[in-house]
Amino acid sequence: MLSIHAQAAVIDNFASGNQAIFRESSWDSPPIRSEVPISDSLFESRFVSLSYGSSQSLTVTNSGQVLEYQVGLGEGGYFDISYRSRTPVNLLGAGATAFRFHFDGGYIDGERSSPRFPNNLALVTVAGRATSPLWGDRLRTATDENQGPFIIDAPFSEFIGAVDLTQVTELTFSGSRIFHRVGFRLTRIETIPEPSLVGIFLIGALPFFLKRSRIGKAP
Repeated sequence: MLSIHAQAAVIDNFASGNQAIFRESSWDSPPIRSEVPISDSLFESRFVSLSYGSSQSLTVTNSGQVLEYQVGLGEGGYFDISYRSRTPVNLLGAGATAFRFHFDGGYIDGERSSPRFPNNLALVTVAGRATSPLWGDRLRTATDENQGPFIIDAPFSEFIGAVDLTQVTELTFSGSRIFHRVGFRLTRIETIPEPSLVGIFLIGALPFFLKRSRIGKAP
């Protein structure tokens, strides 16, 4: 099997910055927030927040390299997972064209299930804010079709608004109005480039090489 490996830039591999926040089930209590510096990332820090509604928890465990989010009984879970940098980040470095999120499935009451809820993916740039309108539909489709680990790509070309991808100060993945006992696990966030021209040529030429190989082995 031919494998073409494209170099990726890490947003978060959850190997640094342990975090654990919990919110009681009370609409009146204030949001629970935590921000920690992270290493091996394009950004400087990870900011997480739980606000409104049901009891919720969000933990980042460096030993397991995973971020886990859970909502308790009731409805109304709200979360934000953000990456921030005081120095603007150039997301287009190394030819990157999309974000890639690695999920380790979702669950309800410990059973794997689709974490379906309204969600958003947004950027803050020096020029303003940009969002990816197709992100929510793509997450719902992916979680419906995959019971185990899966990935979701968010192409830069789909963002609308102040899209200056060479001057990004924040990336945010958020969710709202989340049903009871829903959760998900994230294991990696990165940027990915398009396949190189060499890779595209090799993939396109693969049938030719396989045919030549069969001819060479024929008696």
